[in-house]
Amino acid sequence: MHRQKASRGPSQRPFIELPCTNYRRDALDQHLGSTNHISCVGFTAQSSPSLPINEAFQPILNLEHEAIIGGFKCLYWLVKHEIAHHTNYPALLDLADLLGCEYFAKLKIDQRTNYRSHRIVDEMLQILGEVVEEPILEAIKSSKAIGLEIDESTDISVTKQLDLHVRYTDKEGRMFCQFLDLVSIPDGTAITIAEAVKEVIIRKEIPQDRIFGLGTDGAAVMTGRRNGTAKLLTDSWPGLVSVHCAAHRLALACKDAADGVPYMKIFRKHLQDLHLYFRNSANRTSALKAAASVLGVEDLKVTEVKDTSCPPAIGHPALPGAAFKIVPEGRYNFMAIKNHVPVTIETLRIIKAAGERQPEGSFLAQVEEKVANLNISAEEDRVRRGTALPTDTLWARFQTQVMEPYIDGLIEHLELRFQQLGILGAFSSLGP
Repeated sequence: MHRQKASRGPSQRPFIELPCTNYRRDALDQHLGSTNHISCVGFTAQSSPSLPINEAFQPILNLEHEAIIGGFKCLYWLVKHEIAHHTNYPALLDLADLLGCEYFAKLKIDQRTNYRSHRIVDEMLQILGEVVEEPILEAIKSSKAIGLEIDESTDISVTKQLDLHVRYTDKEGRMFCQFLDLVSIPDGTAITIAEAVKEVIIRKEIPQDRIFGLGTDGAAVMTGRRNGTAKLLTDSWPGLVSVHCAAHRLALACKDAADGVPYMKIFRKHLQDLHLYFRNSANRTSALKAAASVLGVEDLKVTEVKDTSCPPAIGHPALPGAAFKIVPEGRYNFMAIKNHVPVTIETLRIIKAAGERQPEGSFLAQVEEKVANLNISAEEDRVRRGTALPTDTLWARFQTQVMEPYIDGLIEHLELRFQQLGILGAFSSLGP
């Protein structure tokens, strides 16, 4: 019988196709001294300078570092301008690459690792937040007096959020106000809010013995004497002084005074109904825009009536302007609150006592004239029945049924809500 001849397969090179190859030591020692090996080593040394491994990889590391820094800058720009970062971050990197920023290609390590996923964006955002927050926390910790401002609200996802701001002074006594944290809470009870505030203070290592002020919106859950948030925090921080926001006090005083006047309640309801009439219909809103175009009015909108915020389309010229300018440039002037509230109350008493003889040039002195210029005629049905009233009688009725009751209620509620003017004035030491 004849044995079949074995054919030799394709050759494989060591360290290339084969992972490794074993050599005899005496063969390697003999090769090191050979002329071919010595000449090859010399030629390699002359053709490329020898560098340490860290220096050889340094250009690549620099490019990758620049690419990561550029990614952080792009993300910071999106967040700074309040642009959706998860959806726009990859597109912004593509735009930068299109404009010639070639080092962003170093972010694409492989098909799965490209520094563009939602997870890496969240991690980068967390790093940016820590970098921005670190010097602020250091300044807060070095302050001798710290105040907190808290407010609870519900966002569009029907999740309760607790907003915390902090006010503190530096070594020169200058005042600063900074955002501290936004915490999701399961409910809006006083115990939950107080525990959330304590958790933030402890986590950020803010000295609790230097917290002396607490500002709230005056809601019952915040200012309750027995179980309110301020009471629970005062039990933990005995030096804490709780203050109801002066802007909310003023707004609520105006609201309560208006609620005591039936005419103003009906007028407010009409304004709210008008807002809902246009808000709930695209066709009606389109008709309103068309009417505004015909009348030559720009940006005509029927805004919602709010009790604790200033309506953007409705002014309040009936009140003494100088007396209520206590919040210049968005900062509270506590001494102005202490001084101007009594002056405002006295001014309201003077307005009521003046009646039809208001000071010349004041808004109330011009009301009757402006109403007369509108040429508003009485209803036809009242004229036909002979029950139409003259303008003088209508103006007298307005004074007795609307203006005077509203001023009385405004004085009453201002005195009720601004009883602690001494404490408010003392907070001027924390003012700007």
